[in-house]
Amino acid sequence: MEGLAYEEIFTTNYQKVYGAALRVVKNPYLAEEAAQEAFIKAYNNREKLEDINKLAAWLGQIATRTAIDIWRKERKKLMVPLDDLIEGSHQAAIGSDGVDKEVEQLISHHQLMEELKHLAPKLHVVFMMKYFHGMKEVDIAEHLEISISAVKSRAYRARMSLKKRLSQKGSTLSTS
Repeated sequence: MEGLAYEEIFTTNYQKVYGAALRVVKNPYLAEEAAQEAFIKAYNNREKLEDINKLAAWLGQIATRTAIDIWRKERKKLMVPLDDLIEGSHQAAIGSDGVDKEVEQLISHHQLMEELKHLAPKLHVVFMMKYFHGMKEVDIAEHLEISISAVKSRAYRARMSLKKRLSQKGSTLSTS
């Protein structure tokens, strides 16, 4: 990595690194964060790269591991029941009603994260942007270059799909 210009390495490999991160976190914002962190880590550890011909694979590995770390951090932050996410009421999850409620929230979050994997990618992205990142519909529409009505429709279809899947499994998540 010493012999190559950092900017050239970044430009040449960004899409591969971003793609590796996106496959893990399934969220464009988190993937971008992971890609940036991966390049920083690679630069800081450039002396560890023994064969310059393996640079792309090395960067991909760093991106994957970084994305996993970011995903784990995000997963811990997002332990809120589905109804609280949908209604935007994070306050209900903040109160301390004891260990039972905390355990129920952990289970509910895990179930939600598992079911999110089954959403169509376009529904998944809108759901994550709206309910996990708190973005406004107009901002989501602008970022994804779709209409606001498409954002509303996708968010609704994502919620309905999640509710249906969770109710079919007899989930402990409240789906009302």
